[in-house]
Order: sequence, then C-alpha cells, then structure tokens
Amino acid sequence: MYFLKDVKDREEFYLCYSLKPSKKEFPVRYIASYVPRFKEEDNYNEIYLNPKFNPKKELLDEAKNGIKNRSIKTFHHIALCSLWKPNEKDEYKGKAYLGVLKADVDRLGFIFSYGLNHPYRPFSNKLTLARFCFLSRMLNFFFTGYLTKVLEKNFYNTYTVFAGGDDLFLIGPWEEMIKLANKIYTDFRKFTGNNPDITLSASLTLIKPRQPVNSIAHVAEENLDKAKKAGRDRFFIFSEVVKWEDFKEIEEGFETIHSIITQSNGKIGTSFVYKLLRLAEMKEKFEKGEDILQTGKWHAMFRYLIGKHFKDLTENHREGLIKMFIPGSTHMLKIPIIWAILKNRR
Repeated sequence: MYFLKDVKDREEFYLCYSLKPSKKEFPVRYIASYVPRFKEEDNYNEIYLNPKFNPKKELLDEAKNGIKNRSIKTFHHIALCSLWKPNEKDEYKGKAYLGVLKADVDRLGFIFSYGLNHPYRPFSNKLTLARFCFLSRMLNFFFTGYLTKVLEKNFYNTYTVFAGGDDLFLIGPWEEMIKLANKIYTDFRKFTGNNPDITLSASLTLIKPRQPVNSIAHVAEENLDKAKKAGRDRFFIFSEVVKWEDFKEIEEGFETIHSIITQSNGKIGTSFVYKLLRLAEMKEKFEKGEDILQTGKWHAMFRYLIGKHFKDLTENHREGLIKMFIPGSTHMLKIPIIWAILKNRR
C-alpha cells in the first residue's frame, strides 16, 4: 500500500485514489484536513502584531513567523479572531475563546438496520450492499468533501480535528462556530432531502486557547450526549439544550440585544444585559413553579427596567424585548443574552 505516491503507471496498482481532482482521472478520496493558515493580509491585522493581544514574546514571534511562512495558526491566534470593534477609533470587544463543535447523525445504526430493511415485509427488503454503501459514502462525502469547501470559503479560521463518516469535531472562534453549527445543520437537512428520520445533533463548548484538546474532547462528548438525551435534532449551547428550529428565534433575540448595546451611544452597556439575564432566570424558575413569591416579581421588574431606560431604547428595541419576555412564552432567553454579553465584553 502506498500513500501520497505519484502514480505513473496505473496498471501496476489494483486501485488508486487521488486526494484532490486530478487530470489522470483517478477517483477522488476526500479527506477533511482543512486547517487555517496565516495569510499575507495578516500583516495588517492588529490583533496578531500588537503585544497587547500577544502578552508573551513567543506568541508574537509565532504570529510574525507564521505570516512570513504561511504556517498553521495556533489556537491562541484562532481565538483572537473572536475579537471585534465597532469602528477604528473604538477598542476591541469580546472574549478570545475557542468554540469546540461536536456533532453526529442521530441513530445512524437504526437508520442502516431499519431504514433500508423491512423486517415485516420480506419481499420489500431494500438492505442491499449497493444501497448500504451508497448511503455510507454520501454521508461521508458531506462531512469530508462538502464541509471542507464550506470551511475554506466562509469559515476559514476553523481547525478540523476530524470530520468524516457521520460526525465531526471542529475548533474555531466561538461566535463563528455558533453560525457554522447552524450552517452545517441547515445544509445537512437539504442534503438529506429534509428526511425527518435523518437528523443531526451537536454541542458547542467554549474553552480557553491553553486548554488541552484531549481533555475538552471528553467534555464536548458529554455535552453532545446531553443534547441526544433530550431528543433528536438538538443543539447544546451555553449549558442549554434547544431544538434547531428555535435557532432563528435565538439569533433574532441576540441581534436585538446586540443592537441595543451598539446603538445606544454608551448609554446602555452590559450591566443592562446582566439585569436581563437575571430576569430571564427568574422568569424560567417562576414558570417552573420554583420560589414563586420571589421569582413572581420578574414581570414588574422587567417593566420597571424598560421604563427606566425608555428614552435610551428605540421603539423597535422596546418591542423586541417585550416580545422576548412575553409571560408564558417558550422563547429561549438565556442563550441570546449570554451570546450578547460575551460579544460585548471589554
């Protein structure tokens, strides 16, 4: 067996695969091996070349040498991509965390065993070797071939630990990984023809760049198990398990709160958002019947908070918050609030 060997005479080999499209017309074997590299434009990237963001000289040297040699980015420099600033005069905001995305197809063994086989209809048995291989190869193609192109084009700061078969393990800037998770799920649903029996569950775990990958892999797997125990088609994020269909609602809630902070000209900061988080926790406990004498005050406190900042909030912002905090609603409150806090921390 040869690996990465330049094949000149195809007849001396039984089977040859190309790891990329080849003019020799070999079948292509996709391998998910995309990793982010420093680029020439990083010469003008302040967060890579400023000692403020690289407290140790080794980190600064790694960035400079990396840009020069187009080498692979370290986890530290991938995490720095989470920082942002509203304009050139402002300071950077956000937390330099990594997001660990772990996902796999739900009940794949059941799909192979019963999705193609009909135990009570022996003459309708579709569990053939050809169908078995086709389903396996198409799933693998999504996680190796298609996913790699998505990362290269739109999520180029994502590090591939592994992806293939029916699962993946990716590391990248934490906010990008939230959006990537939704992108993967949406595309996977289209790829499977929106088949209700072929679903995907995932978990997103935030870590600091120094944390060893082998230790966080166990935590990511545990979080994925929590998502699966809650049901199929679930997403674990910020210690909460949600349905994928709720992601749009979560994103809208985040956009509302983030917009409030960025458009208030400094009149409303993260302290306001922390109060919203406390009210969201009170609302959740009250609707579960926990300590109702104390948590039952959440609605009056919410109205007071809105009234206090009435002049600082636009009409759209007020309507957006009231929509999120409707009594008895199933809106996911804590996730968009925590998302906004992490993005806007100094």
